[in-house]
Amino acid sequence: MEVNDEKLLEVYLSIWKNRKSTNCHSKSEEQLKAAVLSELLDEQTHPRLRVSKETKFFFAVQRISNSSLDLSEKMGLINYFIKQMEGLRG
Repeated sequence: MEVNDEKLLEVYLSIWKNRKSTNCHSKSEEQLKAAVLSELLDEQTHPRLRVSKETKFFFAVQRISNSSLDLSEKMGLINYFIKQMEGLRG
């Protein structure tokens, strides 16, 4: 069962409690992509303290794996992070 972007955004926001869906007018797909890219690029951290996107990716996968989400939600969110990470690397 594939999890849609709206559900993935809801799942993302449930794990990252301090993140807010800021733009109510944009689509779930755009909000999710912006949130995940912001997480991978460590934009919530002061520039001198930022870590690499590979490190942030590792922490994100670890956080998702350790969560109480359903397996399909975990896999959907991890796959989305992988897709975004591939976009950043290539």
